[in-house]
Amino acid sequence: MTDWLTAFEFLVLLLVNIAVGAIGFVPSVLLTPINLDRFGLAGGSALTFLGEIFGALAGFYLYRFGASRIPPRFREHRLFRRIHSVDSRQVFGSVLLLRLVPFVPSGLVTASAALTRIRAGSFFIASTLGKIPAVAIEIALAYGLTLWLPRSVLYGLVLAGVLFAAIVYWRKRRALKAQKT
Repeated sequence: MTDWLTAFEFLVLLLVNIAVGAIGFVPSVLLTPINLDRFGLAGGSALTFLGEIFGALAGFYLYRFGASRIPPRFREHRLFRRIHSVDSRQVFGSVLLLRLVPFVPSGLVTASAALTRIRAGSFFIASTLGKIPAVAIEIALAYGLTLWLPRSVLYGLVLAGVLFAAIVYWRKRRALKAQKT
């Protein structure tokens, strides 16, 4: 029975990691210590990496879907036309380079790429290759924390980080609503 519970927990955490990767505004580094604590270095690393790469792909499709809903008058704007006309090879290289840098906002890279003509497969390859070193650094830092901090402190820090991200998000959202009125 514990094997089923472990598999279920892995699946739930994988879906949460993918959702965080797809949304792109909550730092995935908040989930990495939990992944490592629950599944050890090998399993937690696999969970983190799978969540990162498939989350980025899911986000790409979500942002691309959203971009297809942009009103025609905005599509005619000079900036939008310029972004959309960038060569796919340049986008591939840009995604690869930006993914190599740890802690670059993943959602920004994904949303920007979704506005271009790059194919999903090319985005997936560039994103995956670029994420390898950044995720390795993230895992190394998080693993050090899991070894150094007591579990209660570790989970408390993760919870504080999630709450902080939620507060920042809601404040920005409220400020945008206030500007519109």
